[in-house]
Amino acid sequence: AQGQGQVAAATTTTASGVIQQPLMPAHDPELSLAILNGNFESAVAKCVKSGRMADALVLAASGGPELWISTRDQYLASVKSGFMRTLGAVVHQDFASYVAESELSAWRETLALVNTYAAPEELPPLCNALASRLHAEAADAAAATLCYMCAANTAKVVELWAGHYADADGRNPSSLLDLMEKVVVFQETAGTRDGYALISDKLAAFAELLASQGCLPEAMGYLLQLPT
Repeated sequence: AQGQGQVAAATTTTASGVIQQPLMPAHDPELSLAILNGNFESAVAKCVKSGRMADALVLAASGGPELWISTRDQYLASVKSGFMRTLGAVVHQDFASYVAESELSAWRETLALVNTYAAPEELPPLCNALASRLHAEAADAAAATLCYMCAANTAKVVELWAGHYADADGRNPSSLLDLMEKVVVFQETAGTRDGYALISDKLAAFAELLASQGCLPEAMGYLLQLPT
């Protein structure tokens, strides 16, 4: 039998099948004295040392903001799980580290998290960082393109599309049309025309295709987008 004041080693199961956590000491004189003296820092330290994180958090809430933040951070660091990493990123607003260390297989969840919680000015660099990892580490150009689109990074989006449609020239009108539709729609949404300079050869080929079909005004409109 264990002595009084020690934690019971085994869990118990009720008749309804509910598993109960190990029983805590009924009375801890040092902890009680710390609470009675208003020494919340000492009380919290004793709870943390004995693994009573729930009690520590409750006491820390009454001990001022510094004690609360310190105890909260100890709790977040003490539990190693994907959920706690996500929670820690939201609590600390440290999305740069989260993006840098996140599992690329869960890139959709990472992208959703930063779009939901990151500040507007932080979103483009975070999406760029995730896209860069997806392209370099996972060779996932499609996922990287989507992340670059969320960052409104016209140059990288058009660059990846152009790479995908490497054969999109006058010999392949269908691929050329698909590429130009994507570039036009994305640039209208982003409010820029900078992408045309990156695919000037494709733009010229598309204008030639339009002219060959009698669409001279439309062809001239695209040619005017070429950099001078």
